[in-house]
Amino acid sequence: MSLKFPATLLLPVVYGFAALLTVASLFIPHHILLQSVDVELGLVAHISLSLLAYCILIIATLYGVQFYFIDKRLKRKDLAIVHSHLPPLMVVERQLYQLLNLGTALLTVALVCGFVFLDGMFAKEFIHKTILSLVAWAIFVVVALGHMKQGWRGKPVVITIMVAAFTLTLAYFGSRFVQEVVLNKF
Repeated sequence: MSLKFPATLLLPVVYGFAALLTVASLFIPHHILLQSVDVELGLVAHISLSLLAYCILIIATLYGVQFYFIDKRLKRKDLAIVHSHLPPLMVVERQLYQLLNLGTALLTVALVCGFVFLDGMFAKEFIHKTILSLVAWAIFVVVALGHMKQGWRGKPVVITIMVAAFTLTLAYFGSRFVQEVVLNKF
């Protein structure tokens, strides 16, 4: 992706997460995980699309942070930004919205796939995941449509994208946090 979309500021973050996941995968007992996985096509499609959408939307969020950083430096009339290796602001903005639209579309397909193929989307143990995912999806859709129809851009959009990404992260990976802290289940 970095060959097509130059992202000098984002590469250390992406490479850092890739290194952490690579190291973590060395310590995960794969044989135990693979024995307990019940392979259903609908479940695999839902999980795969969800993770792909999440990755793209997090990269879009990082592009939003990069956009905000470049915009802030330009507004301060910091001439060092002109000679830096950062891409032009308009290029970052265009890539941000391309990734946002792609990630939102994939998240839409993942949610539809989950509702069609999975029976327990509104089961008690998964309701918080479903609701938080739907809230994040709604925020992403509003931002994408607001940009297309109304021309929304700038700091408020970046902050909204960050809120949606945090909500989606909480939906995917914050199950224990939601159950124990938010819902007071110990």
